[in-house]
Amino acid sequence: MEIQLLKSHQIDRDKWDACIRAASNGTVYAYSWYLEYMASEWEALVADDYHVVMPLPIKKVYGFRTVIMPAFVSVLGVFSSDILSPKVVDEMIAHIPYRHLSYVFNAYNKVGENKKETFRYSVIDLIPSIDNILNNVSSDGQRIIANVERNNISVIRSLNIQNYMVFRDQHDKQTKAKQRVVLQQLVSFSVRYKSAGLYGAYDKFNELIAVAFLIKTNNTLFLIDAVSSHQGRAEYGLHAIIYHIIRNNAESNLTIEFPFHSKELGHYFSKTEHECQRIVKGVGWLTR
Repeated sequence: MEIQLLKSHQIDRDKWDACIRAASNGTVYAYSWYLEYMASEWEALVADDYHVVMPLPIKKVYGFRTVIMPAFVSVLGVFSSDILSPKVVDEMIAHIPYRHLSYVFNAYNKVGENKKETFRYSVIDLIPSIDNILNNVSSDGQRIIANVERNNISVIRSLNIQNYMVFRDQHDKQTKAKQRVVLQQLVSFSVRYKSAGLYGAYDKFNELIAVAFLIKTNNTLFLIDAVSSHQGRAEYGLHAIIYHIIRNNAESNLTIEFPFHSKELGHYFSKTEHECQRIVKGVGWLTR
């Protein structure tokens, strides 16, 4: 297998995105348009005319060029339009030309590297009927759903972008200013050109209490961003959004992934998890 290291400007975007689209482990985070927004710089390992690819986001950490996961990118790794073997994954890893990294592989990459950590997040399979899905919801999840229904929380899918960003600015003080700008650009692009949804949860007084941003691709709904007000946390606004999505997408060939919101959201609705491997080397440990 001939492997090339390419700068982002050298990458054939059509061939790259075609590989991610055809890959059984394809994810929104690996598309070239998503990486362009999230990574200030990225390179890639490309093999066999884009049949096997591996994105490498780059950032300087204490002066060292480091392969690192950007904000709003949970997993990457090796992707292929063919069946991936552990040997191919290890061969791609061996060709990473950087000594410093903190990099999370998708759940379908079996990593032989010794210095690795495990990262898990919740996944909901929406193929079963709504009754079968709800039968597998935890007892805490059942209690939350009962609260949502009792509190008459309503959910819409087409929240205005400006309203979305104003709400999250008011109730999320953790996102850095630069990340906020990039997120708004991603939201605007995704809603206009991709299959994306901006969800809003309203209480019985028609007050917005929670918002969520999801992108649909590769038969998966990826929860990218979710923010709740104090009242929204008390009334389970974000859980109401997920419950709404489940009810409206049950018996479809879709899954929902919660890499950023697994503990506070995903695990209430599903016991299924994706297990991913993280490799950390050099100054990558300082970014943990």
